[in-house]
Amino acid sequence: MTKSHGAVVAQVKKGSLAWQAGVRKGDHLLAINGVRPRDYIDYRYRIARESLNLKLRRPKGGNLLVHLEKEPDEDLGIRFSTDVFDKVRTCRCRCKFCFVSQLPPGLRPSLYLRDDDYRLSFLHGNFITLSNLTEADFHRILKFNLSPLWISVHATDPEMRGNLMGSTTLPDILSQMKRLTEGGIELHTQVVICPGLNDGPVLEKTVEDLSNLHPAVKSIGIVPVGINLPEKMKGDLQPVAKGIAVQIIQQVQHWQRGFLESFGTSLVWASDEMYLIAGMEFPPTKDYENFCQRENGIGEARLFLEEVKSAEFEKRLKEKVALLGGKPLRLLLGTGGAASGLVTEMASRLNCMGLQTSVAVAVNRLLGPAITSASLVAGDDWLEALSKASETDLVILPKQSLNSNGRFLDDVSRREFAQRLGIPVGFARTPLEAADLIVKYSKDILAGPPIEPLAAETG
Repeated sequence: MTKSHGAVVAQVKKGSLAWQAGVRKGDHLLAINGVRPRDYIDYRYRIARESLNLKLRRPKGGNLLVHLEKEPDEDLGIRFSTDVFDKVRTCRCRCKFCFVSQLPPGLRPSLYLRDDDYRLSFLHGNFITLSNLTEADFHRILKFNLSPLWISVHATDPEMRGNLMGSTTLPDILSQMKRLTEGGIELHTQVVICPGLNDGPVLEKTVEDLSNLHPAVKSIGIVPVGINLPEKMKGDLQPVAKGIAVQIIQQVQHWQRGFLESFGTSLVWASDEMYLIAGMEFPPTKDYENFCQRENGIGEARLFLEEVKSAEFEKRLKEKVALLGGKPLRLLLGTGGAASGLVTEMASRLNCMGLQTSVAVAVNRLLGPAITSASLVAGDDWLEALSKASETDLVILPKQSLNSNGRFLDDVSRREFAQRLGIPVGFARTPLEAADLIVKYSKDILAGPPIEPLAAETG
């Protein structure tokens, strides 16, 4: 790891302590009380003092020295462009199913970074392998109680795990996890199913081993492998077929019954994609408990359906739909193939409320048609899917297609996309957010002057 060159300030809240002291966007935070922070964790720890001396470098040269007197828990109002101020830890493995290795050239540079950093796991829920942790890392995790962490296990059998992850020198994952859990660290885990490799008896052992670490192990997520390069299937890597998906879900349901009786929690869940492959209905809301692996695609579909059917969804639209009179708003909802059934159900609900709604399903030309998640659809592929949208007042796309900087997978910006589309377009993560977009835009689109076709989002 390289030494830090300072944390870049991305935003300063107006009126905050930092703002009053003259800290501005673009400044580099070099030191707090003479110590260079390594990451946001370090930053939060060091600003929890009553007396602070900050050293910053201005974008155009020169330093800014700031002295602050504050309450111990008082925030400075600074947000950074990244939460890791030194070099992000990268993955040492070469997993058979690595998504990064399947990416074509020319995408956002950040997509090619094989991050495997325990700090990003703690701060953002990124899954890590534990394969690059040092003694100093273990000490820091335990000292500062960096919990929970999110762990990619895949298999607890050392030989199979090494085979899957392309390394014969991996540390023993169970020993590492026991060390963390004995130190009070909670863990959420995932297993990427590669048929013929880590399913069957290997998966049985993995789930058993992880369940033995409960309650410190809080969840086990079972997700199917994603393959978009045909050459990947020439070896022993194969996609999860319908029959295998059904079998895995039945296994999961069996484990859940046992864990509910023993632990009072289901502990293990299959991903939404597994249910889609199997052609089976998603479990009811209560079965997902606290939706702890929602960001890993577990339970998101059930929450989507619950929102579409909710009274709140109708309530947010009811008044606006009544205002439209005999001129229904023409909506086009974009989706990937995986969620097309869910979005079609949402469109039907909107039509029943007096809107004119259709659905456009994007085909992933960039990564291959086998990749059907809307979050992996590039800007150009969305434009192709929406190319016949001229009779549309408003397009709504899933916000998951954009990164935090508002850019698609192929680096097309939200603004550029909206200008090329030429139709007002909004981005929403949930049905309720989509309802808010409809309310926000419908009156202007139908009754007022033409609005500029720039992308918008709720929140």
